[in-house]
Amino acid sequence: KQVLFPGMRRLSEHSVIDIKNRSFSVTAAIETPKEGPTNGVVIAQGGRFGGWAFYVRDGRVKFVYNLLGMTEWIIGATEDLPTGRHQIRASFAYDGGGLAKGGEVTLYVDGRA
Repeated sequence: KQVLFPGMRRLSEHSVIDIKNRSFSVTAAIETPKEGPTNGVVIAQGGRFGGWAFYVRDGRVKFVYNLLGMTEWIIGATEDLPTGRHQIRASFAYDGGGLAKGGEVTLYVDGRA
């Protein structure tokens, strides 16, 4: 378990938990405003040439995986986040069986998939 706080910026790869080739989940407490859509990155690891991000765009929770800057897989909630406080979570279930295998991402809002 690792706790990150608002305002933390660029963390080196060796200062955070190694989640490569294993299952993991990321949970965040957020608050959506009364006016305007909610937008922002909750957490991202990697960059232009590979990695993943958990974010909210236009009021919907999303997760993207970037493979070497060539292919992106994006999943997203089908409903907008209502105004107020929420707990959001992205859970990655690794298929296992060696390095760089696939997996399944499930998004949760307030405990509901």
